[in-house]
Amino acid sequence: MLVVTNLLMDRRPPRRALAKYPALSVLMYVRDSAQSIGETIESIRRQEYPGPFEVILIDDASTDRTAYIVRGMGYRWIKVLRQTKGRGKAAALNRALESAQHDLIVTLDADAILFGDALWSMVERYVAAEPDVRAISGCVLVRNSRENWLTRAQE
Repeated sequence: MLVVTNLLMDRRPPRRALAKYPALSVLMYVRDSAQSIGETIESIRRQEYPGPFEVILIDDASTDRTAYIVRGMGYRWIKVLRQTKGRGKAAALNRALESAQHDLIVTLDADAILFGDALWSMVERYVAAEPDVRAISGCVLVRNSRENWLTRAQE
């Protein structure tokens, strides 16, 4: 019932294509994500975001092949920052934020998949929002959403 009420009360402005898309930094925390990172990176590539963008992947002391896989993909728009000692997600994202070249920031987990034109849609909604809006969110589908109660709650 709450979902239906929220949908009926939704007053977002209509989505409109932009004449020029702003530059975008995508920050991604990874740790031992070799099984999922390739598909996640490919979902970003398939977005074909029309503005300048970068992906800053912060590897928090992975012991698997995560960084090697990402570097092997050969995308110039990905920057890999590696921490040799695990410091946690918040510290990793703060480090990535310091390296971001653009003001508009998207954070993404290593096991998330961007569908369709998710980046376009989020940026268009943000640009069209009221001036006091400072953040927006997209719908997140988690790859392992049926493994346990925590991953089910994420979705």
